[in-house]
Amino acid sequence: MMNILRIFQKNFKKLLLLALMIVLPIYVIQEFLIIPSLPDDLETGDLRMIWYTLSIWLISLFLYVFRISVIKLSYDSLEEKDTGISELMDFSVRLWPKVLLTTLLYALSVACGLMLFFFPGLILFVAYAFYQYVSVKTGLWGRKALFLSSLYTKKNLGKAAAIAFGSVMLRYALSYGASALEGRIANALLRPAIAVVLFVLLELVACLIDIFAANYIFNTKIDFDITVLQKKKSADDAER
Repeated sequence: MMNILRIFQKNFKKLLLLALMIVLPIYVIQEFLIIPSLPDDLETGDLRMIWYTLSIWLISLFLYVFRISVIKLSYDSLEEKDTGISELMDFSVRLWPKVLLTTLLYALSVACGLMLFFFPGLILFVAYAFYQYVSVKTGLWGRKALFLSSLYTKKNLGKAAAIAFGSVMLRYALSYGASALEGRIANALLRPAIAVVLFVLLELVACLIDIFAANYIFNTKIDFDITVLQKKKSADDAER
């Protein structure tokens, strides 16, 4: 745990700058543009409510750029590399579409598993939970990233399951806490600004979760030659 805190402290200025560049604009748009424009007469099932919810969800997808940057920064710190902000941003933006597609595949796999007697979904949820960390580490995505994630999970199933479920619960607790604090703000004019600050702080604290998971992947050795998949990826790219 001390190593996790050391990485967080060492890279705090970079994490803060990344949060201001990526996270801050997302929540400013959400709190100052989308939410205030919601009509008061909206009801469940209203097409306008669906549209506003979809708008917030689409904007939130850009948060993956921040998470990719955090994971990349974690790996580079573990390798004692000094990576600049521009390099992190360039890497994250290029990998972002691939991570989104892998996220969709992950969600579909887990959803199908949950419909098949529930437990297969839980198994897939844990097995594939590290796909983002694998993608950042290897450059692989899609089924290859999910496959490698399952290998890292099998190496230490107990720890992997604890990280997978713990990450979700911690993120939910942080989000719930921030939303609860936002709800206690009586001043309607100050509420959006304070909400933005709270959610940016939430993302900064959540960096500890990504650093912890990245540390697990970095220090776990699997009995598989990853270069086989990487060479196949290079060959496929060359054919295109």
